[in-house]
Amino acid sequence: MKLNSSIIRQSINQLNVPWKSQWESWVGHAYVDEEELRLLDRPLLGIVSSHLKQNAFASQRWQNALMSALSFAREQNAAVFYSASTPYAAAIRNACIKTNSQSIQVDELQSGSLRSTIGCGKPSVAIDCEMDVASSDLRALPFLDRLIIALSHQVFVLDVDPAGKIAKLIERRLLSADFPKGSVFLAHHSRTEPPRKHRWVQSQLDRGAVAWLVRDTKQKTAPIHCQEGTHFCSVPIFPAKMLTQSASSFLIHCTRARQGAWPDQSTSQFYDELLINPWASPPSSLQSLQRILENQRLVATSHLKSGAKPTISFTQRTLSELLIARTFEAHLARWDWEPYGLMISRQWLEAAGCKPVIYLTRDELKNVSAEDMIFTQPYEHENAANKKGRDWRVEQEWRLPDDLRLHQVPLSRAIVFVKHSWEARLLATISNWPICFTES
Repeated sequence: MKLNSSIIRQSINQLNVPWKSQWESWVGHAYVDEEELRLLDRPLLGIVSSHLKQNAFASQRWQNALMSALSFAREQNAAVFYSASTPYAAAIRNACIKTNSQSIQVDELQSGSLRSTIGCGKPSVAIDCEMDVASSDLRALPFLDRLIIALSHQVFVLDVDPAGKIAKLIERRLLSADFPKGSVFLAHHSRTEPPRKHRWVQSQLDRGAVAWLVRDTKQKTAPIHCQEGTHFCSVPIFPAKMLTQSASSFLIHCTRARQGAWPDQSTSQFYDELLINPWASPPSSLQSLQRILENQRLVATSHLKSGAKPTISFTQRTLSELLIARTFEAHLARWDWEPYGLMISRQWLEAAGCKPVIYLTRDELKNVSAEDMIFTQPYEHENAANKKGRDWRVEQEWRLPDDLRLHQVPLSRAIVFVKHSWEARLLATISNWPICFTES
């Protein structure tokens, strides 16, 4: 960010707090516009959290801790102070807006400057770090986390990994005599915390931290809410091993465990949902399939695909081939195939516009028109030097360039598949097609 040279800059040391002598060792020389210095001259409640797993902020425990922190901030008339670069920033921002909590979001720009947004639609504050002269034991830790924990009058830790970076910063603050005791609050679930974390929290209490006991509301689960399975089903149920050679005439779409917003759900709708109904556990592949059957719709997406137009992916590999070859993709935190989904007639899908994907090298892809791009996928040879991706050809993918309204699929042209027979019995109350189960 290029700053106007006529703007007068002031050191954050102008802020009048007893521990400002510590700021240089934490964040170096930092400056703010003279006119906007007053925006930081207020009680600040810093909110930080370790990111223990993907979408950890969606959990019931994390959301309960966040709401406790916001309630505390409003009682103290403090502005919530948090980093925009964290995976949970949008969750905090949305919760602040919905609960009418004052907030300051701080972001780091490539120039080395920082920009924070005060509340929603209010002025912004640019904090410039002229030189990071933090002490050597802090310099390797994230700058924005350092800034928040150093400048905040009080710090609220929503979740923490005892061996993580947030834990190191909290320990450093508690060990310094300059910071006020009793100003670090650790969200704690005493009955359910693992022993290692419980011991770490106890050690910080001995240093002056405060354990904020978060009361978990009644655990909300998201079970299959179909009618209980009975001996009478409206569709046939059978083991997958009874599938005949005709199984090769189907294309398969696997559902996945939910990791964020639904494909037809906006980001804001997702965060609003979490305020009302946070996850007791991440929604499973079975629950994704249940939602598809209830909504009678497969939603096209563009994730990990060439071209800007969303499509629905299928594979021409048989169900038995998929389940034998399935592997865990650590970089995506998911299995490549799940034993849940839909098998739909290849002939029927072709008539609807579904086409096989053409696999090309990245050089070959340069000559593909924008119209044909949605049916192509770049790949890397197994022995390619400087490999940038995976060899997608193993997926034998087909794509349908639009949402699929499932009520159009005839009874004889689709099969639902699940892992367990009891799951098949439950889904039989909402499925329009036969259901097979893959367990022996």
